[in-house]
Amino acid sequence: MAKLTGYLTPVRPTTKRVKLPPLRPNVHLYHMKIRYREKIQGEIESLKNNCIEILRDGQVIRI
Repeated sequence: MAKLTGYLTPVRPTTKRVKLPPLRPNVHLYHMKIRYREKIQGEIESLKNNCIEILRDGQVIRI
């Protein structure tokens, strides 16, 4: 379903990044289903990629 709708699953951010130029852009994740949040956090942490950040409620980022 995620592929059909274009949503990124925990595995898809890494496959999407392969298509990006080697600039190492920052990726900010938000609006995750609460019941999957811990699983997503664990999978993101296992990537050991400091360019991927899970945003907290109320967090403000400047682009």
